[in-house]
Amino acid sequence: MATKYPPALSFSEALVVIKKMKVDHGNETSVELMPKVLNISPNSSYLPRKIAALQAFGLVEKTPSDDLALTELALQIIKPIGDEDKEAILKAFQKNDVLSDLWNKYSDGKLPSAEQTQQILMKNYQIPRETVKQWYEFVIDSFRAIGGVQTEDWLKEANAVLDARTPLRQHYQNFLLPTGSKFEFSLPDNVTIDDFDFIIGFFELKKKTISKNAVTK
Repeated sequence: MATKYPPALSFSEALVVIKKMKVDHGNETSVELMPKVLNISPNSSYLPRKIAALQAFGLVEKTPSDDLALTELALQIIKPIGDEDKEAILKAFQKNDVLSDLWNKYSDGKLPSAEQTQQILMKNYQIPRETVKQWYEFVIDSFRAIGGVQTEDWLKEANAVLDARTPLRQHYQNFLLPTGSKFEFSLPDNVTIDDFDFIIGFFELKKKTISKNAVTK
């Protein structure tokens, strides 16, 4: 049985956070510095929940001085020797019971439709109807970290989100990729260096995942 609310960080978000922790602070980070790493207010009620999510994935642990230390599992992901990161990523991902169970059923990344997946979450894991959408978004974002999500529903939802954010379209930029596909993105006026570091970290992890998949095919 799952908790009412999903972890405060999806697995893909957690991977970006630990990389930022490593780059900014090395193997140990003071809890007082975590709000900046997580880009939230020091007084945010989400701070302990986000730290708890990192711990639940087995990526950080408390030191005797109450700092947060990257675990061996996290280091295998961030600075792998050989291809140990692939196994480490899956091991961390599967520390969440819901993700682990769904991965065992849909290891090709092809999840059912949004409606079907939410029904599965409610029926199989007793997730309340009022929070099942949050759980669904957690599952979808987490699956992206281990090979992507291949559902038409997800693409439709992504477009719907963009349409709902029409004021941001004035910041949109696009250009053609070598494959001929068009890449689009937007940046708000108040974007910071930390924001860029976070974005770069996400795409570096995505690149690594795509490269691993290309090798195994």
